[in-house]
Amino acid sequence: MIFHVLKLRIGEQAFLKGLRLLVARKSFQLVTWQDIERVLSEASGQNLRDFFHFWLNTKGMIALEMDGVSLWLSGEGYSLDLRMRIQNTTLPLAVPVTLVFEDRKEKRTILLEDFEPMIRLRTDERPLQIIVDPDYDLFRTLSKAEKRPLLSSLLGDLPRTVVLPT
Repeated sequence: MIFHVLKLRIGEQAFLKGLRLLVARKSFQLVTWQDIERVLSEASGQNLRDFFHFWLNTKGMIALEMDGVSLWLSGEGYSLDLRMRIQNTTLPLAVPVTLVFEDRKEKRTILLEDFEPMIRLRTDERPLQIIVDPDYDLFRTLSKAEKRPLLSSLLGDLPRTVVLPT
């Protein structure tokens, strides 16, 4: 999962460049997380220390919520405004979104650099829907609407009573 999220954060080209550098420098040698961090930081031109610290040393998943969604028409097209709240992660965080239009879908990546950013997406067409993290690329907690109904959640984990013979 760490490599998948890292590729989203730094981009596929920088990620592949970093892997090629790593192979060139460390072929047939033991590789540490510090080696990987150093090479991918160099390839991407970003300081990835906080990213690696978070992914290697903290517990839990990213919490991501969206609210305050509004759509308005201006002279340049449509503007979709929304607020996201993120917890338990490092910044920046690359969040994939899909805008659904009447006849097509458009994938975008939003780079969040604040824990409660206000985001404005501009489009020429009126979007019918926005889907955050449509392919579940982020290691995050799912909202209630995303969770599938399970029989165990209906029955719950009821307290059990055990009767022992005397």
